[in-house]
Amino acid sequence: AEQQLAQVRSRIAEVETQRISQADVDAAFADFDNVWNALSSREQAQVLALLIDRVEFDPADSTLAITFHPSAIRTLAQGSVEDAA
Repeated sequence: AEQQLAQVRSRIAEVETQRISQADVDAAFADFDNVWNALSSREQAQVLALLIDRVEFDPADSTLAITFHPSAIRTLAQGSVEDAA
């Protein structure tokens, strides 16, 4: 039981480091339009591949769910902050 508890705590700590905040998202997309427009089509495709983990379409109700890579958004946010400095 003690070992399982330690494993669960370790996993929780790992998940916490992967969480992103609203501030991370805001920073990542603060100047996204200008950056996006400056990229070539190939670079835009690369950005999307880095940001998006999974896209799911439900044809029954025509909904689209997009799952982002948390680490990619954090990296993009850090780049935006560094660019602003």
